[in-house]
Amino acid sequence: MSKLGLARNNFISATNGKGRVQKRFAWVLLCLALIEQVHADEPWRIEKNQNGQQFIRVTDQAQLDSLLRDKWAAMIAALRNGDTAKASSYMVRGKQALYKKAFDNLPVSFEETSRHFGEIFWSKQYGPFVEYHGSKRSVVFQWERDNQWRIVFF
Repeated sequence: MSKLGLARNNFISATNGKGRVQKRFAWVLLCLALIEQVHADEPWRIEKNQNGQQFIRVTDQAQLDSLLRDKWAAMIAALRNGDTAKASSYMVRGKQALYKKAFDNLPVSFEETSRHFGEIFWSKQYGPFVEYHGSKRSVVFQWERDNQWRIVFF
């Protein structure tokens, strides 16, 4: 039986007059199972080590690689089209305004700029970061707490 099914059964049995604490516990189990079900198709999991610290375990490197390369390509396409707001949305949240301003003030055309990016290749994953190397530059993606991967720098 799936974790979702098990949590649903626990919730149903706990609501048969067994007390408020059990109902709350069963509700928490059900919510956690639903969250896990929603994120089950993602190529990474958030886990805790023996010290209780969270870490990211990549479960499908090829799928995550495809997702991150698509984000890189989408950022370049947005920049090439002059959509600096969209291009900067692919950057980590704390640096989006900085990159938006930099993109808005590029001294050369967006087309010219986008030619300097090139293809990227998976190098390594460490903590919440995935590093790529390319013929023209390196790119680092970071997982953020809203469960999105964004570019830290390139």
